[in-house]
Amino acid sequence: MTNLSDNTAPLEKETKTQKYLFDTEFSYSETSDDIQSITPKQLAAANKDVGKQSYNEGYEKGVKDTNEGIIRMAADQMFVITAKLEELIETEKGLLETFHVQVAQVCELIISKVMPTLLNQGAFEEIKGIIDKAYKSLPQDKKITINVHQSLVEQVTQHIKTFQENNDSIAQISVKSGENFEKSDCSISWDGAGIEHYSQSIIQEVTETLLRLSGKPLEDAPKAAEKVAEKNEEVIEEGNA
Repeated sequence: MTNLSDNTAPLEKETKTQKYLFDTEFSYSETSDDIQSITPKQLAAANKDVGKQSYNEGYEKGVKDTNEGIIRMAADQMFVITAKLEELIETEKGLLETFHVQVAQVCELIISKVMPTLLNQGAFEEIKGIIDKAYKSLPQDKKITINVHQSLVEQVTQHIKTFQENNDSIAQISVKSGENFEKSDCSISWDGAGIEHYSQSIIQEVTETLLRLSGKPLEDAPKAAEKVAEKNEEVIEEGNA
C-alpha cells in the first residue's frame, strides 16, 4: 500500500491580513491649514456691515414702495375725477339747453302778455338787460372745486390743467386739500348749483320786474315765478317726449 502523503507537497495557505481599508493615521498638521479662524472683533464688524446693508436695502425698498403707492393712488383719483368732470360737462350741456328754453319762455311771456302795454315805458330794455346780465355772468360764475389728499394736490392740479385744455372747458376748476382726507378720499362740488341756478334766478328777476312795471305787489313774485317755471318744465317735457 502506497502512502500518498509521502509523495504530496504540503499545502500552504497564504493569508494577507489588513485590519482597516483606509488610512487611520491622522494628525492635526494635515487639516489645520484649511480652517479659517475669525476674531470676535472681526465678527462684530461683519455683523455691523450686514446690518447696515440690510437697513439700506429695506429703506430704499420702503421709499420705492411708498412712491409707487402714491403714484397708483393719484392715477386712481385722476380716473375718478376725469369721469366726474365728464359727467358734469354733459350735465352742464343739458342744463344750458334747459336754461335757453326757460329764457325763451320768459321772453315769450313778455312779448305775448305784457310787452304791448309796457313797450312805451321802455320796459323791454330793462328786461333785456336782466337776460343779458345773466348770460354774461354764466361762464365766469361756474366754479368746480375738487378736494383730495394734500400729497395729491400738485399732481391732480396738473391733470386738471391738461383736462381743461383738451376739453375747452370754461369752468373755473380749483384743486384743494381736503381736511382730514385719506389718500383714497376725493370730493367734487359744483358751486352755485350750476346753470340751473341762473335759469331760476332770471325767472325770478324778470317776474319781479314785470309785476313792478304792471303795478302789482311784489309779494306775488315767488308764486308767479313758480308758475312760469312749471310752465317751462311742461314745455321741456313735451319737447323731450
